Amino acid sequence: MKVTNIIIICSAVLTYSLIAFSCSKKTGKDIAIEDTNFGNNTLVQVFNATVNSTGTTHVFIDGSQVTGAALTYGTVFPSSAYAFKVDAGLRSFSIRSTSAGTTQTPIIFSENMLVGKNYTIFMYDTITAAKQVTVLNDIVIPSDTTARVKFINLTYLKAGVAPNVDIFSKRRN
Repeated sequence: MKVTNIIIICSAVLTYSLIAFSCSKKTGKDIAIEDTNFGNNTLVQVFNATVNSTGTTHVFIDGSQVTGAALTYGTVFPSSAYAFKVDAGLRSFSIRSTSAGTTQTPIIFSENMLVGKNYTIFMYDTITAAKQVTVLNDIVIPSDTTARVKFINLTYLKAGVAPNVDIFSKRRN
């Protein structure tokens, strides 16, 4: 009986070993390669402040969709990184809803993207009067203990113009 049990155990160990060794490890060829060459490119991010914009809003550059997930009100693209890479030069942008029968006004514009620069495209107003403004981000690292803050007032008011906003530093008076 003991010899039979040993043979069964050895057979089971051999079978499991063959199964384990027959499986192959993935080589990583399916993983995207990190692109660190930004030599002839510019970096862009898009902020959606268009009131009531739907979950079907996408960004297109030169006719090609660059957003995976749709932009909704208050979201930034890309959401998991600072910006996305765009070829430098004159680019045609279209930010629009891909939903059939939408009332959202498409935002169509061209921008001359300079090599090595960083831009933020702000979408604002309402879905029936959507607009954009493109801002060059001059990234400066201060040599003292201060910070650089960019503020853009995209307040939507049903009537009139947004009031002026003052920013005050208590520490610096």
